[in-house]
Amino acid sequence: MKSYRINQSNILILIAIVLNLLMFVDLRLFNVLWKWCPYINLIFMAWWGLHENFRRMREGKFLFLCCLFSYLFLASLLNKSSLGALCAFLTIFSVISFFSKQPFSPLFFKGLSGISLCILCWYFIHAKSYYSLFKADESHAMNPNSIGMITFILYAWLNTYLSRDNVKSKKIAKLCLFFACIYIELSLKCRSSLIILIFYTLLFWFMPKKFWTSKIRVSLLTITIFFGGFIFPLYYVRLSKNIDLSIWIYNLTGKYLFTGRELIWGRFFKILAQDWLSIWVGPGSNMEYAVGQGFSLHNSYLGITLNYGILGFTFLASFIIYKIYHLCSKEISNSQISLLIAYLSILILSYSEVVLQTTYITVLVNMLLGLFNNPSFHNKWNNKISL
Repeated sequence: MKSYRINQSNILILIAIVLNLLMFVDLRLFNVLWKWCPYINLIFMAWWGLHENFRRMREGKFLFLCCLFSYLFLASLLNKSSLGALCAFLTIFSVISFFSKQPFSPLFFKGLSGISLCILCWYFIHAKSYYSLFKADESHAMNPNSIGMITFILYAWLNTYLSRDNVKSKKIAKLCLFFACIYIELSLKCRSSLIILIFYTLLFWFMPKKFWTSKIRVSLLTITIFFGGFIFPLYYVRLSKNIDLSIWIYNLTGKYLFTGRELIWGRFFKILAQDWLSIWVGPGSNMEYAVGQGFSLHNSYLGITLNYGILGFTFLASFIIYKIYHLCSKEISNSQISLLIAYLSILILSYSEVVLQTTYITVLVNMLLGLFNNPSFHNKWNNKISL
């Protein structure tokens, strides 16, 4: 007989996720709840530290953690990055580790799916009003780009839930879900999230399942995406100098291809070029560019490089690649493939938005990779792909 019990830790995690999602329903809720996000992130970091068994830890992992913390301490001293930047960076590691090891019951996944569906239904009804309010007064309305990112995360999770073998009529449900989310993204006019949503769907539906069983292929794909995070803004800055292209795009679409990111990224690269040390350890979050003018870098890769340089980003990239490499095999399930593609899609979305380390969204984003690695997730949903 199946057990439908859900333990207290699962309930607390579900409540935290619900509160996190409710932030993106109404601006008033956002203004109240976002202040608590750093404390929730600290809880994840505390759990990470308390549950790591350092005595039984493998030598390679112990050495990695020692190097990571030593480097972050040294980099923070050199570039005077803020404590908040350090917490945001470490939250990525702690959230992935937490959701990789925490045991979850089937009822937790059902609850998460039900909540996701409710939020998407709300977005489906109110998407156009979100955009209208934002255009009328940006300072008193939710940013449509944030809602677009949440829409993609919820879509990816529900598609993952529907990818279990025991879900009936899942093809019809997936199609309805896909077109509903397309409608939401179009109503919000979120180009980046719309492109990523379509990219994720095409990969999941049409990419041969055998591709995801190869550790080497998937690892090389992940590395390529990471390199793209730096190549894309460099090419974008160079492309922005082509005035004829800008005019042609505007005449064709009625929108400007270049929205100011080229100015932010161009200045950032100039600052890195002025000091070789900044390239390796980062110029720091307290520099005039980051604090004095208050601009977001609109790129997760440059945001991490800002605080901890290429070396800090290398630590994070190697951690993520290891997590992905570890589970890509012939035993990978359809649900795991869905989570993996969703996370890779978010890495691409990070080319134009700060997603990975943003305080109020980092749990929702990095939870996907954590669940990809969670034994209680793929053991309970025994839908291994056949080769």
